[in-house]
Amino acid sequence: MVLSAIVLVIVLSPLPRKSVAVSSEGMKDKPATSIANAKLQGLVGTSSCSSRGCHGALDSTGAQDKCGQNEYLQWTRDPHADAYRVLFDARSVKIAEHLNGPKGPKAHEDARCLACHATPQAAELPKENPLHHEEKQFGVGCESCHGSAEKWIVSHTSLTWHKVDPEEKWKTYGMVDVTNLSKRAEQCAGCHVGAPRRDGMPLRNMNHDMIAAGHPRLLFEFGTFQANMPPHWRDNKVNQEAYLWTVGQFATAEASLKLLEARVDSGPWPEFAEYDCFACHHGLTASSWRQSEIPRGRKPGALPWGSWSFALMRQLEKQMQVPSSLKQELDSLESSMQKPIPDRKVVAKGVQKTLEQLRRVTGQLDRKRWDEAKSRKLIQAVTGKGSPVHHPSWDSAEQLYLALYALNESEYDKRVRDLLDELTPLRAFRPGFDSPLSIALPNGKEKAFHPAQFLEKLKANRN
Repeated sequence: MVLSAIVLVIVLSPLPRKSVAVSSEGMKDKPATSIANAKLQGLVGTSSCSSRGCHGALDSTGAQDKCGQNEYLQWTRDPHADAYRVLFDARSVKIAEHLNGPKGPKAHEDARCLACHATPQAAELPKENPLHHEEKQFGVGCESCHGSAEKWIVSHTSLTWHKVDPEEKWKTYGMVDVTNLSKRAEQCAGCHVGAPRRDGMPLRNMNHDMIAAGHPRLLFEFGTFQANMPPHWRDNKVNQEAYLWTVGQFATAEASLKLLEARVDSGPWPEFAEYDCFACHHGLTASSWRQSEIPRGRKPGALPWGSWSFALMRQLEKQMQVPSSLKQELDSLESSMQKPIPDRKVVAKGVQKTLEQLRRVTGQLDRKRWDEAKSRKLIQAVTGKGSPVHHPSWDSAEQLYLALYALNESEYDKRVRDLLDELTPLRAFRPGFDSPLSIALPNGKEKAFHPAQFLEKLKANRN
């Protein structure tokens, strides 16, 4: 017991770090190295945050104007803390064998896995660096979301730190402003959607090879993911769900475009992970809606691109009331991606143009101006007259369901609640049915998802 106590103290105690001078006028002192180097080499490790006097307290301070100081304890109950351990599970072992062969790197050694199953900045550290081994044990640690802490680990404890502008904290010190929900969603999307290599962060690329080897698809919806986490933060709950859902949609779309831009430069082309899985993975012998209901503008055999990430982008653009050509650029990029072999140069230009228009729209995501009326407009946008999705599919149906649920949490409408109840049995969202493939029911019949039926019921209940 004594030995265990000593080990616990060692693990939870902050490591000694070089102090950073703190001025009394709002942190005007500048770090000695550039922010680029801070991002590349500035990892201090989760143990530096976990002492009882920092964020490892057993109980919250209860203070409303500062952190509760028990964030580390809350985080230990979070699935992110377990992310590295799952690489030793039987499923992970099998995935690594499929990818690398029985004698190749194991999942807990493969940099592709560590990029998201550990703190990303630590994934490619040399083995002689102590943090290479230490940080993995914490799974996805503090600096995964908050940024490498070398330049602010001391500074952020000062009484003047709260006066420093969040943008300055990022540009000068490398601290991510996760109180900004758009920034928080962007950090989440780095792993839950994917991201190119940049600023000391490794490439995070869930491609078709990894999915075929057995890894689940990455279907990210910010509001749902955050709701499943034990919170170690405080948020304003007014219109929270609607705002979370909206910023998550744009963060997912932007992360998908940036990842596509990286895929254009290297790797298999086209990358099949960009497309609707069920466009290929379905029965070919029996007749189905896939053969008879080809969406307008898409040729038979062309793969539906971006069926998850961009399912509702066109509807959201209308509600932002910002002059932009997002739909036009998105349609053009989609047309390029649905060719048998997309032209890499054309796609690269299309991504840049689409990102430019997307950012014009996201610039209007000001939480201070968010109100119940905007939530009502968004509900109408995704359920009103006309086709509520660009291409009816299983992915877009899931996105619609999650949208209705989130938006109705902010602006409760009993009709929407009843509609969700109606749509759930139609789509059979229950254990054993997590795809549009048919399944056998207890009564001997089959249950299958049909997008036209789903949309008809949606419009019949909302028009």
